[in-house]
Amino acid sequence: MWGVSFDDGATLEQALNAGPTLVLVDGEGRRAGENLAGDVLLYTPSAYSEGSSVGHWDPSATPDLLMEPNINPRLPRNLDLTPAALGDLGWSPPAGLSIGATTLGPDFSDSQSPRFIVHVVNRGAAPATGVVLDARADPALTLVSTGLDCPDGLPCTLGDLPPGTVRTAIASYAIRSGQPRTVSVEFRISGGSPLPPAQDASTTVVATRASGCSSTGSGPGGVVALLAVAAWASRRRIGRRRSASLRWA
Repeated sequence: MWGVSFDDGATLEQALNAGPTLVLVDGEGRRAGENLAGDVLLYTPSAYSEGSSVGHWDPSATPDLLMEPNINPRLPRNLDLTPAALGDLGWSPPAGLSIGATTLGPDFSDSQSPRFIVHVVNRGAAPATGVVLDARADPALTLVSTGLDCPDGLPCTLGDLPPGTVRTAIASYAIRSGQPRTVSVEFRISGGSPLPPAQDASTTVVATRASGCSSTGSGPGGVVALLAVAAWASRRRIGRRRSASLRWA
C-alpha cells in the first residue's frame, strides 16, 4: 500500500484480522464495495464464473457479506443484506423466528445414513430469548448424533438469538429396521419468546433412498430375478451361435 509506513501497515493488518466490524472507506467517503451512487456492487469478474457471476456480492465489500462468492472465516453469523436483497426481488420473509431444513449429503443407503441440516433464524427486530429446537422423527429412524450449535442431542437449547442471527444444527439418524424408500423428520421450534406463528415454527424434511439395486436384491424375489436374467442371457448366446452356423453353412 503506497504511502503507509511499516508501523501503520502493521496496525491496519491487526485491525483487519480483529473481525468484521471494520468498515473501509475511500477518499470520498464511500464504503468499500459500493458504486458512486452508494449501491452495493455485484460480483462481476472479467471472466464469467458459472454459478457466481451476478449471483453474489462483490468480495470488496466490508464488513464481509454472507452472499460473497467465497467462504470467508470472518463471515458473520447473521443475514446482513440478504433479507433486504430478497425483499427487493419481491420475497416477503417471516418477521420473527422461523425454521428451515433440508437433507445433507447424498441420498441415504445401507452404507449412508440420512442426515439433515437445520437453520433457525431470527428475522425480527427484537431479540428472541430461550429458543429451543426439537424434532419428531419417522418411527423407522433413531437419532445418532447432532452437531454445530446443537452438540448434545435433541431437544437442544439454542439460547438467545439477536436480530438477524442464525443458529445451525446437523442431525444424523440411523434406520432401525427394514429398507424404507423414504423417511421424514419434522423439526420445530418448541420454545422461545416470542414464539413464531405455527407455519413458521416447524418444517418437515423427506429423505429418499438412493436409486439402484444389488445383484440379488433382498429375499427370494431377488434370486428369482437374477436366475431369469441369466437364463435370458444364455438363450441369447445360443441364438447367436445358431445364426452364425447357418451363415457359414
